[in-house]
Amino acid sequence: MEINDFIILIVVLVNFLFYFNLNKISNYINIFDKPDKKRKIHKYNVPSIGGIIFILNILIYLFFELTFQFINTQTETIFLIFTILTIFILGFCDDKFDINSNFKLISFILIISIYFYLNNEQIVTELKFSSFSKIIHLGTYSFIFSVLSIVIFMNAFNMYDGINGQSGFYTLLLFSFLLINGQNFLLGLIIIICSLFFLYFNLKSKIFLGDSGSLVISFLFSVMIIKFYNSSNNFVCEEIFILMMLPGIDMTRLFIERMIRKKNPLKADKNHFHHLLLKSFNSTKVFLISSFLILVPILLMILKINLLLIITLFLISYSLIILRLKN
Repeated sequence: MEINDFIILIVVLVNFLFYFNLNKISNYINIFDKPDKKRKIHKYNVPSIGGIIFILNILIYLFFELTFQFINTQTETIFLIFTILTIFILGFCDDKFDINSNFKLISFILIISIYFYLNNEQIVTELKFSSFSKIIHLGTYSFIFSVLSIVIFMNAFNMYDGINGQSGFYTLLLFSFLLINGQNFLLGLIIIICSLFFLYFNLKSKIFLGDSGSLVISFLFSVMIIKFYNSSNNFVCEEIFILMMLPGIDMTRLFIERMIRKKNPLKADKNHFHHLLLKSFNSTKVFLISSFLILVPILLMILKINLLLIITLFLISYSLIILRLKN
């Protein structure tokens, strides 16, 4: 048996054992998302421990990478392990104790700044736009741009995680895109396997991803997409924007609306895209609508449809849906 096959076998077994013992694990850890009849519409307590199984799968891969040095040097892998564990611990504490949002933001900026300081070859130094045939060199702004890009996407992904199936399907889609483009096949396959297990139980309301899960997944994807971007001459900013379009645009709208109402832009409310959809549709239809709006632009991008056209059509569709839902 080859080492990759052995790792995949371990991953599948770990997932089976985790979900087979889900009730025991959730009762022992005692982190539950409790319904409040406001933002949280589920009917009973659901364990928010999805991050645990994702971090376990990621650490399994990173352990073997350290041992066999599949791709990165040992130093790079150690930096990644340190950062991803720190993010997981902070997210886990947030799930358990509900940490202040401003403290979390500052913490993530600090953690990711340290990551790029220790691993500065992954910093984004230029922005490539195919629609305008233009390259913008970031120069001294490279570091802060790289840090803020990851922090913003982590926040957008976390805000998008609000309806059963959404985050699981989105994770599956993002890492499938990386896998199709030949970016770290083994790690991508491991996350896809983990996502399939999670999606099945999440759709049955047996488990939620929790902040620990959404933060770890979004950070890992950000690191991988930056590495892909830096190593490819053909992968451009518009494509990254399309991959992150729905969560990113919805987060931007929420921040603007909250600031207009003179509220903390980081404070949760019930104005997210999925919350607005829930006023007209049940949760299953909301999941299907959100998935459609994310999947179609990515498929069109893969089919080499004009990127600017894809973005324009999405913005028009999203705006019309929001206007319709708010009237």
